[in-house]
Amino acid sequence: FSEDNVEGVTTQDIDVIIVDHHEFGETLPDAIIVHAAHEAGDYPFKYLAGVGITYKLICALGLEDDEMPGLVAIGTVADLVSIVDENKRLVIDGLKQINSNPSTGIQTLLSVSGHSGLVDEETIGFGIAPRLNSSGRIADASIAVELLLTSDKSEAFELASELEQLNSERKMLVQETFEDADTKYKESEDVII
Repeated sequence: FSEDNVEGVTTQDIDVIIVDHHEFGETLPDAIIVHAAHEAGDYPFKYLAGVGITYKLICALGLEDDEMPGLVAIGTVADLVSIVDENKRLVIDGLKQINSNPSTGIQTLLSVSGHSGLVDEETIGFGIAPRLNSSGRIADASIAVELLLTSDKSEAFELASELEQLNSERKMLVQETFEDADTKYKESEDVII
């Protein structure tokens, strides 16, 4: 995760780069694997979220920008990793960025969802992340991506409103699924084997 790790590597040398944080399977693909816990590495914190690993790679390549810390915080909290050590530092830095200078998309999403005040881990976990994730679960994940990339306030409002609607649909589907499972469970209790 430093410039030393990527020095001399060009895009012509790379067929596939895999950035991940999940446990390894029995066999690994023939690719460059960027993983905090990779056996060939010696990175001191093995539990970075995938977004944290990606961020470290982007920084090592010198490609980071001012809005990335907020996105890293959102991804880290949304990934449900332990918020300790380096994950905690990434979330703290990201929350500072979101609260001081939020991107147009995040600011609009917060406004459309009715959030006011400071953004914290709970705001991300129960407000921002479910709305961003709803597009990939109900419709098309590109809606969330477009929201995060836009600097146009009108476009951001349309996209954030669409995510708000998709999140409402997601919540309704979750409730219906729960009620259906609960009914089936209660009916199965009446069956004597």
